[in-house]
Amino acid sequence: MDMCGCSFLGWLLFSSAPSPARKRAEEALRKAHAELEHRVEERTAELANANRELWRLQNEIKRVEPLAALGQVTGTIAHELGTPLNSVLGYTQLLAQDGLPENARRRVDIIRVQVERMVGIINHYLTNVRSSFQKHHRVRIN
Repeated sequence: MDMCGCSFLGWLLFSSAPSPARKRAEEALRKAHAELEHRVEERTAELANANRELWRLQNEIKRVEPLAALGQVTGTIAHELGTPLNSVLGYTQLLAQDGLPENARRRVDIIRVQVERMVGIINHYLTNVRSSFQKHHRVRIN
């Protein structure tokens, strides 16, 4: 051992001219390093694209969530109002079949027309809400 703590053989290996095998190994190492750098750059770009897509999707979810809540409320209202209105409509039709005086028959007909109008308004809004949610498109998340 010399003063620096290295053996003579170690000193000889590192101080002498590189062998052809060592040159090949160093070149292979440089190529592997360059390939690895290239792969890291590609993967980093892929991850950056995936992050941008995730941000876009998160913003889309923030935009759509209130619309979904509105759709739920509209559906609930349509059901809660539509069911009793259809019941009233059915009873007005039954009343119209009874032997009512002409004046009462006109009033029952007014009730029927107005209930049908309300049911039509509810169905119109419900159809508009449903059609706005049926515009689906495929989203790639991978």
